[in-house]
Amino acid sequence: MEHPVSEVRVSRNLVREQLRIAKGEPLGYSQEQIEFWGWAMECRINAEDPAHDFLPSTGRIHIEHLPGGIGVRLDTHIYQGMEVLPYYDPLLAKLITFGEDREEARLRMYSALKRFRISGVKTNVELLLEVISHPDFARAYHATDLLERILPPK
Repeated sequence: MEHPVSEVRVSRNLVREQLRIAKGEPLGYSQEQIEFWGWAMECRINAEDPAHDFLPSTGRIHIEHLPGGIGVRLDTHIYQGMEVLPYYDPLLAKLITFGEDREEARLRMYSALKRFRISGVKTNVELLLEVISHPDFARAYHATDLLERILPPK
């Protein structure tokens, strides 16, 4: 599982703890002190074109709006005017939402994806919106063929 999803479920900074352990320090809490809360999900937003076999997309980013607020976490390195080059991983951001239950986390994800607006490069945001709003995903019935069922045939 991605660390941001785990972090929002347990309200702990896991990367900080990994760094502490790497320095030879003890873990800052015990397993008994961990309390899980609610549901969380993550979408990885990539500079790619799902309509063309997920080819990487390059260009200069123009940020129109990035989501935030209660139940929304955005981990990203992008900035206004950043040039996306073809030499690196196309990951632009990890968008994490959380709520008391799966449906609240899912609805927050839908809303956050709608508010993630950048131009200059193609992204997979529209595809992620299709997945999040697909009836099978909404009722937690999904399998490895979900994308094949969503994407138009080639």
